[in-house]
Amino acid sequence: MQNVITMQNELTVSSHTALDSIRQLSASGLSQRKIAEVTGLGKSTINDLLKGRYAISSARGETVATKLTHYKVVQKLSNLHSQGLSVRGIASLSGLARTTVHNLLTGKRKISPAMADKAVENLSSNQGIRLFTSDGFLTVIPLRASDWSLIGKHDNAMKRYLDTGNPSFLQKVAGKTVKTTAGEFQLVTDPNVIKRFARQGALDIDDVVIGGSPGQKKRR
Repeated sequence: MQNVITMQNELTVSSHTALDSIRQLSASGLSQRKIAEVTGLGKSTINDLLKGRYAISSARGETVATKLTHYKVVQKLSNLHSQGLSVRGIASLSGLARTTVHNLLTGKRKISPAMADKAVENLSSNQGIRLFTSDGFLTVIPLRASDWSLIGKHDNAMKRYLDTGNPSFLQKVAGKTVKTTAGEFQLVTDPNVIKRFARQGALDIDDVVIGGSPGQKKRR
């Protein structure tokens, strides 16, 4: 009896989750026709759900919630890919295998709810890395493993310069650029700029990334 009650509760949660997701997609500007296509529900059903004229059943709610979770994950991966992040980079951020990412992007496979939830969790926790620019720190997602490494070396060079006053540390990364989802940036190596931000207390680099992409990052 307890198992029956638990299952009913889980399905009810799925129904609410599905409805909440449909509302979020509608609020984001996705058309009812597209939402119907994603969920497998009729357009009139989507309209009635959004207007509160129809309550989605528990059994259907679970199916719809699974489809919506898959759609959201694929959208997140597609957005990163359209910003220039490689399949390998997306795999590192999401925790998914490279073949899985490729197949999801090309529509060759679906993703299980458990795998989707884990991917979303990983993507949420791996928001990128801080990059020091002439305007201060930005949080970016580097496009290549070498870009992750360069940003770590840049932080390390700035810290060593501030600790010793020796600008030769900065010369090791002078003229280097990194490519990120936010664009391409040249690493700041002007001692005057670095000292100015340090005096303002806006250059907190005690937690220095030594290098590597997600899953490979090490901290001093």
